Amino acid sequence: MVILKKIKASSLNEVIIATVIIVLVFAIAVAILNNILINIAHKREGTIDKEMNELIYSYSNGELKLPYHEESEDLSIQCIKLKSNEIPAIRLRILNKKNKKVVERKILVDE
Repeated sequence: MVILKKIKASSLNEVIIATVIIVLVFAIAVAILNNILINIAHKREGTIDKEMNELIYSYSNGELKLPYHEESEDLSIQCIKLKSNEIPAIRLRILNKKNKKVVERKILVDE
């Protein structure tokens, strides 16, 4: 018969304390990552930039009739011609309704 060797082990209290410390560190890391991801999602302007580029492209190709206004579930888009004595321009304004962020651009036009 094989004689079993005695293995040096930790007490139950040590194991419970080590497990609690590991779980706390993991919970803090998950909370920090969750907060970072939520902030990134709220600040993301990818859809606004995409819409802005589409409006500029449509205007430069003569497909956009001014004044232009569009409402969707997330965005409010306005394009108007600015009345200036010196340089003609158009103003593009996009409002993100979820986070109330407004992006505006002015484009100089040759007429």
